[in-house]
Amino acid sequence: MKQSTKEELRKFLYGLLSTAMGVLIALLINSIVNRYNDKDRFDSMLKAINIEAIQNKTIYSESFIQNFRTNIVRREFSTKICDEFLVSNIFLDNASPNITTTLIDYSLTIKRANSFRASDEKYKYDTITYRKWSKGLTESFARNLGKCDTLIDNVIKVTR
Repeated sequence: MKQSTKEELRKFLYGLLSTAMGVLIALLINSIVNRYNDKDRFDSMLKAINIEAIQNKTIYSESFIQNFRTNIVRREFSTKICDEFLVSNIFLDNASPNITTTLIDYSLTIKRANSFRASDEKYKYDTITYRKWSKGLTESFARNLGKCDTLIDNVIKVTR
């Protein structure tokens, strides 16, 4: 009787150990697959930000630079994709500090250019106010656009 109880206990412990090892191996495999999937998602996010930055480079060349001094800039930059991914855990877990810092600077500078664009448009419709503020506004706008050009190029480079 004692022998069969010991044998049953041994079988039970062996079964328990086998099950526990199987669960641990499954969890390890699941973790590796999730990391691989997160890396794929991160790479897709970088590609999307790269496409947005390339579009912003086109807007910079065709709209902002051609029109900001004398005409109304009709198109705004977009940072929707960049901003959305900067709050994503998957993105932040996989991005280097360099990429994160570059994207934050890019987003803030681009938004500032859009604000300059909106103010510039408003003032150009009001000629009295525009005469008063145009020089300072245009100089600040030009400095900001120089930063935009550099940061857009940096974002395109780091998201390739």
